Amino acid sequence: MPRVYSQKANKDYPDQGIKKGDTYYRWCLRPGGPRGLSQHFKSSTYPKPWQLTNSPFLQQLYQLQERLGSLEFDDVEDFIGDIESLQGECQDSLDNMPEQLQEAPTGELLTERIEALDEWRNEIDSVNDNHDAEKEVDETDDEWANRCDTASAELQDCQCSL
Repeated sequence: MPRVYSQKANKDYPDQGIKKGDTYYRWCLRPGGPRGLSQHFKSSTYPKPWQLTNSPFLQQLYQLQERLGSLEFDDVEDFIGDIESLQGECQDSLDNMPEQLQEAPTGELLTERIEALDEWRNEIDSVNDNHDAEKEVDETDDEWANRCDTASAELQDCQCSL
């Protein structure tokens, strides 16, 4: 992960919504070796984890983990579909490797990612299956709200092990 620096702006950066005198954050991503072209970023807010990596896989994973924090039960199926999509991309990458490379460290990494995403998907699916999305006839509004809060908390506890 790159280092993130905060500083006061000496001038306006209108593209980032930063005005002279505002505190902003800056960081740099280096896509290649030591002589690779660097990408410099500025933001008025602290960067999200997905903004601090060049890895497309980690960017998607961190964005999914961020979405999990505000996930509603109506959106769980779409969320699971996004996990399956990321898992499918990893599986495609693994399948497209020559057999001898599938047993090398890169192949093992892809296998670990596929398995971790599968566990995460199953855990979220289990919480979703245990939550009855409809209010029971004899259930009070408070009981219903408490049940929904408990289910949401269980959903928030579902984290990918990567």
